[in-house]
Amino acid sequence: MVQDKNIRQRLMPAAKNQAFVAQAPVVIACCAKTDNYTMTCGQLCYPIDLAIAIEHMALQATEEGLGTCWIGAFYEDQVKEIFGYS
Repeated sequence: MVQDKNIRQRLMPAAKNQAFVAQAPVVIACCAKTDNYTMTCGQLCYPIDLAIAIEHMALQATEEGLGTCWIGAFYEDQVKEIFGYS
């Protein structure tokens, strides 16, 4: 969970200059480590599990009267660098 204004400012260009990233009071950056487990259907498990968890957070935020926005347009390498996962 990113509440630090400076980090949110650094995330904005990594999110294709979407200004609301820097303006939001909180940004939740979600990531996963993987053992590359593949489900029977042939899909990797971790992206689906992560998406389910994120959507549960979004639903709970809505229940509490908060707005949310998935950010799919970002440069992964830049975000990793900001968080020290290069």
